[in-house]
This record gives sequence, structure tokens and C-alpha cells, in this order.
Amino acid sequence: PEDIRLLSLMVKLQTQSRDQAGAIDSLTRIIKLQPRNFSHRRNLAAFFVANQKPDKARKVLEQAITDLPDSVDAKMGLVQFLKSVDGELAAFNRLQEFINKDRGNFELRLMLAQLYQTSKEMDKAKAEFQHIIEQGAETKQGQKAMYHLALINISEGDFSAAKQQVEAMLKENATSAEAFMLKGQIALHEQDIDGAIADFKQVLRTEPESAVVLGLLAR
Repeated sequence: PEDIRLLSLMVKLQTQSRDQAGAIDSLTRIIKLQPRNFSHRRNLAAFFVANQKPDKARKVLEQAITDLPDSVDAKMGLVQFLKSVDGELAAFNRLQEFINKDRGNFELRLMLAQLYQTSKEMDKAKAEFQHIIEQGAETKQGQKAMYHLALINISEGDFSAAKQQVEAMLKENATSAEAFMLKGQIALHEQDIDGAIADFKQVLRTEPESAVVLGLLAR
């Protein structure tokens, strides 16, 4: 069949029956039908990884970089793969290579900052988050950078700096659930129970099923 939905169903059935060759063929045919959709290539790479064939996964992801040179998803997918298979240093090096060719790409820079964060290089993470905020506070990545920088500030006990990030988040997005969540946590630290409750209720306006907030309010 040349229908992606049918081919996807075939992949599921072939995987369940351990027909690796058939599943690979179906996944490859899906890529040929929509060659510019990176998610299909990611699915094939994930299949190879799940079946202990990282070299073939690497080839799929490297080919995606060649075929889709402007795809940020492809670059990030390869970096994530490198981190899991080759380690953080390989991931850092390749990501830095991508950033050097596209320094204004906030998605890639946010990924770099988060890699620094997970590797406990907090000074470098904070510097990268700050760069993203200074250059693109109004962007989605700018908001995420403010959030992560505030989390680092809180973890380091710098609640004054965290407050500044929360205020900046709310300036860009007055209904930010993440900002109100952080604001509520800071209020709890300051033993401002009424303020924390008010902030958490603001979170519920945009995320009415937030298990974390519902749990906090139930205490």
C-alpha cells in the first residue's frame, strides 16, 4: 500500500510479529512518501536503536541532515542520538557545530543550555539562557530560557533573581502557567500561603487538570 496510515499499521503488526525486515521496509516506504517529514526518519532511527542497530540509526539521522539542511528537528534529533549513544561530549561538539553555522537559532541554543544544565555546568547554562533572553525574550524559546534560569536560581537559593525572571515571563505572557507555578513556589518559600494559593489558582485557569497544583491546593 502507498497510504501512510496503512503502512503505519503494517509497521505495528510487523513489529509485534518480530518481522524486522518488513518493518524496516514499511518505515522506509513511509519516508519516501513524505521525505521532508523528519518524524518518519526519527521513527526508523528509533526502530534501529530499539533493535540494537545504532550504526544504522546513525546513518538515517546523518542522511536527514543532508536531505533536510534547514530542519532544526533533524539537527536536534541527531544531537539527542549522539548523547544517548556516544555521550555528552559528542553531543556538545555536534550541537556547537550546528550553532556556529546558525548563531541566531534560539532552538539550538536552548538545547545547548539544557545540555549544560543536565551536565551540571550551571554557569555555562545560565550564560546561555541569559543570551537567549537578551536576544529573544519575546520568543517561545525566550520564555523557556526564563523558566529554566529561574529554576536554577531557585535551586541555588537566589530567590531575588528568580523573582526577576518570573516578572519578565509574566511581562511577555500574562497568563503563563509556568510563571505562576514558579511564583507560587517562591511564595511558599517566603511563607506567603495566601499568595501561593492565588498563584496556583492562576495556574489552574490554563491547566485545570494540573496534578501538581491540585495536590498542593489539597494540603
